[in-house]
Amino acid sequence: IEPFSESYFPIFDRWLQKYNIPLNDSNYYPFYFVYALLTGPRRGELLKGRRVLVVNGAQGDDKRKIIAGLKREGVAKVLWCAISLKRSLYDSIDMAPFVGKVDLALVGAGIGKVNILLQMEELKVPCIDAGYVFEVWKDPNNKWKRVICASDDDWYEREVKE
Repeated sequence: IEPFSESYFPIFDRWLQKYNIPLNDSNYYPFYFVYALLTGPRRGELLKGRRVLVVNGAQGDDKRKIIAGLKREGVAKVLWCAISLKRSLYDSIDMAPFVGKVDLALVGAGIGKVNILLQMEELKVPCIDAGYVFEVWKDPNNKWKRVICASDDDWYEREVKE
């Protein structure tokens, strides 16, 4: 396997140091955990009945598919904060309209997530970098392209069909 995100760590580490952010087990979780959290059998415990803010650059049909995916999971309300598709590291967003109106925020901002998540602090709700999970909500077949995005039931169904 060729290295992927490892090549970005020196830049990320300098950013952490610049803002005096310690990297420890109180603020860092392995990213595959998020896939399991948002696509696994207990996802309803997190999503069902919640008012969810999506911070993402998707537009048109992709945006509609993400919202529909969240609604299928039982989300009570989806609010949307648009960011740029390719330059989210430089985006400035206004969270004031969402303060007190959401229970959870899901971010899909690529490398710009560090900039975006800092700006979301005033929400005072969990803010999760959902990244690839948005791709699964846009097209459920994408669950087969990343580890832990397909549930045990999905795997069983797939095996039975084959």
